[in-house]
Amino acid sequence: MPRPSPLFRSTARAAALLLVTAASSWAAAPTKAAPAAVPAPAAPACPTPGAPTAAFSFPLPLSGDRVSLNSLKSKDKPIVLAFWAYSCGPCILELPALQKLSSEWGDRVSVVLVHVGGCGDDAPAGCGEQKMRDALDKWQITLPAALDESKKISGEKYCVKELPRLLVLDGAGTVKGSFGALGAGFEATVRAEVARLLR
Repeated sequence: MPRPSPLFRSTARAAALLLVTAASSWAAAPTKAAPAAVPAPAAPACPTPGAPTAAFSFPLPLSGDRVSLNSLKSKDKPIVLAFWAYSCGPCILELPALQKLSSEWGDRVSVVLVHVGGCGDDAPAGCGEQKMRDALDKWQITLPAALDESKKISGEKYCVKELPRLLVLDGAGTVKGSFGALGAGFEATVRAEVARLLR
């Protein structure tokens, strides 16, 4: 078998050198970085003891006014926010006790009821407000009653998932106590929690 000519051998070596150079260049080339992951939207900061609460502004249908966290903080006294609904049995049982406690505290404590939700998607407009009025009349509750029919504030800012939910705040709007249904211990527990802020 005839040996390859010098020209053939030179051409082969040159081709091999080109292939090695091309492979090295490809390996050294910077790779395109994968796109950065888009961070998920931050979850709302739920009020917990020791944390400041989110600002709010609610209508007060019974008086035609509004109530806001800033207006309550300006009074520099403890604040009790009671989230409830006309269809919530444990909520209804706590209303008379809260009315009694508010009478004991007088103007030293700001108490606001916040009715959460309405009557359902197919209910006529204003149904939630009427149900709230009916429940307050039945139980002779005269406390300021706010309405959060859309649940925008109670659900998204205050993370109220179950009712009842009662928050005790100091005069600066910082959460000092957060309670679910307390049953027979409601009055004593809330009285003691507020008493610590009145000292």
